[in-house]
Amino acid sequence: SVKISNTGKVAGKEVVQLYVGKEQAEVLRAEKELKGFEKIALNPGESKEFSFTLDKRSFAYYNVDDKDWFVEEGDYQILIGASSRDIRLEGQVHVIPDTKPSFTADRFSVVKELQDLGRSTETLTKVL
Repeated sequence: SVKISNTGKVAGKEVVQLYVGKEQAEVLRAEKELKGFEKIALNPGESKEFSFTLDKRSFAYYNVDDKDWFVEEGDYQILIGASSRDIRLEGQVHVIPDTKPSFTADRFSVVKELQDLGRSTETLTKVL
């Protein structure tokens, strides 16, 4: 969940984008992969909270050799901002897939809470 506030004197809109990235991935992947976005309209002084949902597909890549989706174990960055170049909140989760290499596993475990590193005008309460 993300709380966003309009601290200005006029009504406005903001697009909030959620990215997932994995440092030291076993395969070539984008540094940041867009996993969700929301356009928010706010009146002056108004705040709204909304949620993004991340599932196992949010962390998966398609393995062309195995012809299946694969979730690589490890630390993933969770990034939230107005664009890929304007990241305002970031944190990290550790993902352990239940089985490898298939995406068909029923679930995966998030074993590390996302750390809130955001600005005071926006609060990231929980991503997973």
